Amino acid sequence: MRQNLKNILIGAAVGLLAFLGSEISQEIWKPFFDHLLPVVSKSWLWLLFLLSLAVNLVLTFFLIDLVRKNPAADYELVDERGFYKHKDSDIPFYCGACYSDSVFSPMTPRFRRNMKSPSTPIWVCPRKECGQSYLRKEGEGETQADPDTTSG
Repeated sequence: MRQNLKNILIGAAVGLLAFLGSEISQEIWKPFFDHLLPVVSKSWLWLLFLLSLAVNLVLTFFLIDLVRKNPAADYELVDERGFYKHKDSDIPFYCGACYSDSVFSPMTPRFRRNMKSPSTPIWVCPRKECGQSYLRKEGEGETQADPDTTSG
């Protein structure tokens, strides 16, 4: 909802700036074109028009492609566990709770120690606002594991 509102406000601001810019531009260039248009042949005017049209189309498609790039598309859900894995990254996993807020937080391996069991390997989100933990499978993050404990 917040992102949609932000996109709407940005679009409205850009539209307003384009409108104001076109009005100002028209006032600036009007005297120049009043003297230039009668001198330039129609073939040159068509060429300039087609060139400006091509440049505008290329820029429009470039901007649409830039806006459509979604960073979330680079992540895939690890279904049975509730967190995400980046398709191309060496970082193993990203927090599922933070992902739903459009925050991509890499998790760190830890051990949960308690009185009933010796130690349970877990993945922990390092964000203070989150702190979500997920069980680690055997062998995951062994080389990265931090000996610090997390209460559980």
